[in-house]
Amino acid sequence: MSIAATIRRMNQRELATLSQSDLARKLGCSRQRIWQLKAILPAMPRGNPPRALKPCPIAGPELRRAYRTASIVLLARQYRTSPITMTRWLTEAGIRLRARGSCLAPLFPDPAKLKRWYDTVPVAEIARRKHCTGIAIYKALERYGIPRRPKGNRTVRRTA
Repeated sequence: MSIAATIRRMNQRELATLSQSDLARKLGCSRQRIWQLKAILPAMPRGNPPRALKPCPIAGPELRRAYRTASIVLLARQYRTSPITMTRWLTEAGIRLRARGSCLAPLFPDPAKLKRWYDTVPVAEIARRKHCTGIAIYKALERYGIPRRPKGNRTVRRTA
């Protein structure tokens, strides 16, 4: 019996769970031959069969409440999963995702306070206090039109 006839006789469920490499090994032919027979195997998956998706451990309303106060990355850390999986859970629950890069609340609602801190405290310290990165501080400075210090200048710290 030919390889093509053997494949046609195989159960579709069995074909769906085998990768092309596994099918070639099972039939005793090369992967190239399986590739040539692709015309009769339209549903043949490439690579390994897909894994089962991890189900969401929390209910939709609870997930919605959590997403109001935290970012996808923070939620992913909290539930010990990847941000991609957390994004999938949110979309499956019908939760509309925020635009990328938008933050929950501005880091500095008061530009005057940011200016005072920037004049007296290093950016790394401001970032540590606000639990964010230095880049976020620089973006806030840019958003409020606060000019950046020249490179190499040290901040003048006030001593109390």
